[in-house]
Amino acid sequence: LRRTVGPDKKIVVCLGDSITHGTVSFDYVKLLSDDPALGDFLFVNEGINSRLVYHLLPLVDTVTVLKPRHVFILIGTNDMKGSLSEEEYRRYDELWSLPRKPTKQWYTETYARLVDALKEKTGARITLISIPPLGERPDSDPFKLAADYSKAIKDIASEKKVSYIPLNEILSAE
Repeated sequence: LRRTVGPDKKIVVCLGDSITHGTVSFDYVKLLSDDPALGDFLFVNEGINSRLVYHLLPLVDTVTVLKPRHVFILIGTNDMKGSLSEEEYRRYDELWSLPRKPTKQWYTETYARLVDALKEKTGARITLISIPPLGERPDSDPFKLAADYSKAIKDIASEKKVSYIPLNEILSAE
């Protein structure tokens, strides 16, 4: 890809799950790609449905080759759902043959390692995006857990000194 893109284009890689992929939800990466005001940027959609943060670690070298100017990461809804119940875990395990059951601790550790690897191997500006609320009832366990995972993302962004977009917080306030 880098060889076919002119040096005047700034590469933006969007890493994530189905929310980034945009086939079962709104395709925000396409919206950005189609915005004439962002014509200097080439947006690379690296979202895959049902993906967990664990799946992003092997992509670091691929991202590095692209020499991105920016990397946006929106991941965690599936990690969170996989930790909600045994049934959800089994669904993700059948799909991906996971090395372990998703937990917030595994998510947080893996996410931090991902940010470290991207910082070490790219010169990109990294932006972490909190996950959207799950459901509409603020007193429900999924809604609270999405806020908890989002707080972990915010903490990682602060600790690693990268940018943060508070998607969960904005949507929860609405």
